[in-house]
Amino acid sequence: SSGINAEYGNLKYEAKLVNMKHELADNKKEIAVLEKDNEVRIGQLHEATSGDMLRFNNLAEQQRMLVEREAWLNAQLEESHKETNQLHEELVSTMKDLGGCKVTIKYMDKEIIVVTS
Repeated sequence: SSGINAEYGNLKYEAKLVNMKHELADNKKEIAVLEKDNEVRIGQLHEATSGDMLRFNNLAEQQRMLVEREAWLNAQLEESHKETNQLHEELVSTMKDLGGCKVTIKYMDKEIIVVTS
């Protein structure tokens, strides 16, 4: 009787081992699928990141160019103001030489009235 029980116990144990081996094989398959998915996702993220970096670099370059352009325009504007002031001073000086008078200057939709005495 005890021999039969031992035999039965061994069979149960072997059946349990077989089940565990099947579960292990299934788990390995699932892990392989997950690893493949992860590789694909990592590839997609890498591509997206590369695209973002390209866009970021392009925007940074555009911004740098705009800053340079703004600086150049400011310099031009400053130069233009200097010239305008110089012309104004020359005009006032010429009018003083002429003995003083009132002159209306039209400049960019504005009327500038200069009176010298």
